[in-house]
Amino acid sequence: MILVGAGSPDSIKRLSEIAHPITEEGRIVVAGFSDVGSKLVEMLTDAEEDVCAIDQSQQPAVEVVGDVLDTGVPGRAGVATARVIILSCENDSATLLAASVVRDYAPMCQSSPARPWKTMSGVFNRREPTLHSR
Repeated sequence: MILVGAGSPDSIKRLSEIAHPITEEGRIVVAGFSDVGSKLVEMLTDAEEDVCAIDQSQQPAVEVVGDVLDTGVPGRAGVATARVIILSCENDSATLLAASVVRDYAPMCQSSPARPWKTMSGVFNRREPTLHSR
């Protein structure tokens, strides 16, 4: 995997502190099937990854219909055994609430807040922080 980051030297330093490698085992769960979430699901599926999409509305490629803030939805999506959970929520408040639900449901997950990039997505995975660069 190659991670590309852009920003100020301080932002890049922060990225090196929060970047985590992704394990080879488990599904990738994408919560939120907006423009960003649907594109991620498309790219991951094209890369032959095992992906589970969560969204409040039934759409092609959405496997679990429901609100990620509903504590039953992460269970149906297999969050507890996922290797990565990507939150692609509509706003930062929804992302923070979803992160709390995911953290409660899958406490083994490490969180990588996406604040340095000023985005509305958060990423969770199951390894200790390290940074690999090319």
